[in-house]
Amino acid sequence: MSTMDVPIEIFAHIIELVIDRRDLCSICLASHTLNAIATPLLYHTLDSRTISRNHNTFLCHPSSTLLRKPHLAKHVRHVTETDNDQSPSHAIHNIITILSSLPLRALTIRTRADLGQHVWKRISDFKNLQSVAVWSMEGPPRVLQGWAEHLSHSLTHLELGRCAGVPPSILISIFSHLPLLTSLLLKGANSSSIPPILALLPNLVFLDTDFLPTSLSRSPFTVSPIPPRLTHLTIRTGSVDLLGPQNLWWWISNLVPHKNTLHSFTLNAFTVQGAIHVPRGFLLDLAKTHSLTLSHFVVGVAQLALPDLSALCYHCTEIQTIGCGVASPDVSSIARATASAHNLRTLKLHVRWMPQVASTPSHKDEEEEEEASLTDDTNPAPFHDNHMHQPSPLPALSLPSTPTASSPGTLELNSSHPRPSGDLHPPVLSWPRFDTLLSSDGLMLSNSLQRFNYNFPVNQFHFPVHRQSPASTSSHDTDSHTLADVRALMLRPDSSLRTVGMGEEIYTGRWVLKTDAGQGSEIVFEVERDLDHER
Repeated sequence: MSTMDVPIEIFAHIIELVIDRRDLCSICLASHTLNAIATPLLYHTLDSRTISRNHNTFLCHPSSTLLRKPHLAKHVRHVTETDNDQSPSHAIHNIITILSSLPLRALTIRTRADLGQHVWKRISDFKNLQSVAVWSMEGPPRVLQGWAEHLSHSLTHLELGRCAGVPPSILISIFSHLPLLTSLLLKGANSSSIPPILALLPNLVFLDTDFLPTSLSRSPFTVSPIPPRLTHLTIRTGSVDLLGPQNLWWWISNLVPHKNTLHSFTLNAFTVQGAIHVPRGFLLDLAKTHSLTLSHFVVGVAQLALPDLSALCYHCTEIQTIGCGVASPDVSSIARATASAHNLRTLKLHVRWMPQVASTPSHKDEEEEEEASLTDDTNPAPFHDNHMHQPSPLPALSLPSTPTASSPGTLELNSSHPRPSGDLHPPVLSWPRFDTLLSSDGLMLSNSLQRFNYNFPVNQFHFPVHRQSPASTSSHDTDSHTLADVRALMLRPDSSLRTVGMGEEIYTGRWVLKTDAGQGSEIVFEVERDLDHER
């Protein structure tokens, strides 16, 4: 079949899916018809970087081709110009002169050296930009002073890569001129300035910023301004405290107080003593406030207890992506924790494999007594562990033991996930106990549960009491998962899970059609294992 037998519109949709520029070049050389379709795509985005993948191919700067064939310039929509810090200043001025004559919509500047006050003054004369990103690592911080007024009627996306040292009053003054912003990335801004800045941006839905523990002091008499209805929130922070930076969780909750607005929450956090533990109080508050909208919950290596992971999956009915750290003895415990997340498609876990625990006859009476108390609906007790340290002296927060429609602790669930009448709690689950583990991981896990001691109806979880024999610890396999385990995790009833990450390995499952000459065709489920290149 010749290319003339296929409508051009069909070819256009097919060629739009081609990613590799080398393939686009080949298509341009195939025929005149394909050349007319592929050439605009080939010159749509130009990059001046001249390093090939194999370092053997000489790549010409795009300008050499455009100078010889000026008619191709009409297809250019996006240009990346990369140079070194030793470039002559007149080259930068020439580039700015050219840009000032173009109807630019987006401008991104990334430079290690300071471009100089004269260059920045010329750049600040640009108007009608919809997107601006400034990453200047040396010289005074560039935060749109004297420029924001020119962009007040057009700017919707802004990235400021270095705000450290800029007084909050100056940042607030700048953002008062940018009410149309819908996406904002701030690096190094004072954390106390974020809430008043957000109050000036009623249309903001995407926020990516830092939390600086030393720049915020919590006062019980401070009234936070009303923030916009954020749908995507990314927070970056670090701390020397194992429980995370002080006031971090309270500060995040105040950024997203509106009911059912947040779709994606990402936390990039670390401590010098290990992984941050996400408090149960913060997690339950997030699940209660955004139970019908939260679909992506990624906290990196920050640790969640298995019961808290189960509560997140149960209450957030639209959850599709989860990334966190957990401590678990096996894959089956993880499967039970995520069993109610029917829409979950991606699960990436940093697992601390815990030793298996075994029951001994000497504790049989104690086991029966504790199991009875944990499943008693008439007198729910606070979630606690008598074998661990006592909880920190923090005010105890409580939820009603019998939720009602008017109760402030009631969680409204999506009607597409029916529950038994009057039952707002997850089904009874069976979890291994970690109370006798002497490892530091087990202690840190329990301490994180105790710090936020909710009067939570414990009949939603069932913890069989087991005691560990000394020999069981040494024989425990630290790599407690196989390809078959992951496959079973994906193929659970009503499961949409197709991507599972555990540590440095990532598993991808899919249905494929297998054809056998003698047996015919059949649809089988394949799971591929690879290294997680995002780590």
